[in-house]
Amino acid sequence: PDESNIFSFKKDGKRHLLKTSELVYLTANGKKTILHTINKDIEINELMEDILLRLPKENFLRVHKKYSLNLSFVHSLEHLSSGDYQAFLH
Repeated sequence: PDESNIFSFKKDGKRHLLKTSELVYLTANGKKTILHTINKDIEINELMEDILLRLPKENFLRVHKKYSLNLSFVHSLEHLSSGDYQAFLH
């Protein structure tokens, strides 16, 4: 498999592999990050900024200090009166 499409991380003393196409979005949670996948949520002991360095830049965008999105799952964006945007995912 193309290694740029695989994200490797440690959890519970084991190394896990995850297809980046299954990673919908990430949430920063202090010094941990929650990986929200198609099937489940996985909390790992790694900063989101460090994770983003290992994910394909063309697919993952940090949209807030707490959130990053896989652009493959973004259906549309709505401009809000506050000047912010709301993302709608598939």
